Amino acid sequence: MQNTPGPPTQPPAGTASGGPRRRRPRRAPDARVNVFLSAGSSSFNGALTFLSPHFHQGTAAEAAAAGPYCPEGTADSQQGRTFLFGDYDSGRVVGCDDPEMIIGTHAFELSMTITPTAQGYGMLASHDRSCDGNFQFRLEIYQSMKVSLQCEGIRVVGGVTDGDPIGVRSELCSAALPLGQPSRVGVRRESDGRFKLLVNDALVSEHRSGPPADLRIGTIRNGVGGGGEHGAGRAFRIGSRFPPGTGSDPYNTFAGTIRQAVLIINPAAVEEGPRA
Repeated sequence: MQNTPGPPTQPPAGTASGGPRRRRPRRAPDARVNVFLSAGSSSFNGALTFLSPHFHQGTAAEAAAAGPYCPEGTADSQQGRTFLFGDYDSGRVVGCDDPEMIIGTHAFELSMTITPTAQGYGMLASHDRSCDGNFQFRLEIYQSMKVSLQCEGIRVVGGVTDGDPIGVRSELCSAALPLGQPSRVGVRRESDGRFKLLVNDALVSEHRSGPPADLRIGTIRNGVGGGGEHGAGRAFRIGSRFPPGTGSDPYNTFAGTIRQAVLIINPAAVEEGPRA
């Protein structure tokens, strides 16, 4: 974690508390998304298809005015609430500040195709503000080209040489990914609190330290829950996180591209409990 404060900036229009929420036009109802799934998955069993989603069909004016925190598409399916993010290229702000994106203690799966163009520390996905140690959520890549998830419910280890710039990473960690080549990366939390990290459809790491913790994603938002221990709030981002203090510029950006980033929140898996 880099703790050098960034320049203070104002949150993007439409994201502050009390301001209008602007949405990106949703994809057509017959759109399909290739969701990252592993062999033998018990919670997510089959490619996601938008059969009868509740899409918001945006107007041209809404498309022009859409801010960076509007997802490319959302849908309800038998898998759960699904959020599809836009393409990320180095330095671009891509994210979601949708109040319906509440993970809480639910099972979830986050997946994306990443192509690193340079070695270095960067965010693949985050709900995080640098220097705010409360309810951090970071799917990150290191100089070592390893990927790790840091969040509530996963133990972290210090004094490592393959982690972040201050020698820290979590126990949920991959081997080194190739530079300049695409890799499909996914993290999943099962209904019993077990985390799994997968690369190119193969399980590479798993960890469980207890029942699912409340990640506070959706309850701490950009311009909501700000002040005090949560700084100026935050939003869910792809490819970056929020800087220290009150700024909103992209921070710890990923050097490369991210495509087909999808988040599925699956409350049904929590209510039903683990499946056989």
